[in-house]
Amino acid sequence: MANDTNTFKDYLKSIRDKIVVNIIWTIGVASIGVVATFLISTKFNFSTLDIVLAAIVVVLTISIASYLIYRRNNRRLPHFDIMDCNFKMLREERVHKWNDKDTYTHIRRYKLKALKGGLTNYTDKFQWTGSEYTLSGGNHKYNVAKQEDTKNVFDVYDFKFTTPLKKGGEIEVEARWTAKGPAKPFFSTTIEEPTDLLVMSVMLFPGCGVTKINCDIESYKGARVPLVSKEETLNSDGEFSWQIPNPKLLYHYEINWKIS
Repeated sequence: MANDTNTFKDYLKSIRDKIVVNIIWTIGVASIGVVATFLISTKFNFSTLDIVLAAIVVVLTISIASYLIYRRNNRRLPHFDIMDCNFKMLREERVHKWNDKDTYTHIRRYKLKALKGGLTNYTDKFQWTGSEYTLSGGNHKYNVAKQEDTKNVFDVYDFKFTTPLKKGGEIEVEARWTAKGPAKPFFSTTIEEPTDLLVMSVMLFPGCGVTKINCDIESYKGARVPLVSKEETLNSDGEFSWQIPNPKLLYHYEINWKIS
């Protein structure tokens, strides 16, 4: 718990540092803009309105330039190229059920919106730390199947649509895994499309002895220190649902717990 508290304090400190830097820049930029505008106006006899407009333009220009320089040179901020995504994720839901000592059920539901026309499939990946599993899902609008991809450490699966999606078209798909353990006590996801809502639900059988879980946000899967870590308590049925509106692109979200 102490580590969680320290992590959260570090996160708040990073936000505070950014706010302080931005305030200092704003004051400095405003001062430079006002002085520069005053000197120019006294030389060319501008009207009051001209002075105000010129000051606004100068302040905005210097502010934008300063912010871009700050973003480019701050090594604590990640930098990514713009991603070309085929879909927008309107809702992603992951449900992880530990049914008993040796059996699990994992469910993934996606509500997808096509950002391009003619899309025929949606692909994702799955990694199971237990033993065997079976994959099922599909209806008259789509079917789901595992791909034979030997180049990937994950198991890749594919939703194939019965009818290609038009741009702006929406579809809801679901995949279900029935699996055997023993498995490591966590499940997670990385946000690879713009996503409106992520829902992660865990259901642990009463006899497992687990009452608390951790909800972690990481810069990547397996990060040494999470960006945010929050301890949550399961309800009387051993369940908890974590809802994250607008999760950050390429961030990793994980629910984990300890087995005594």
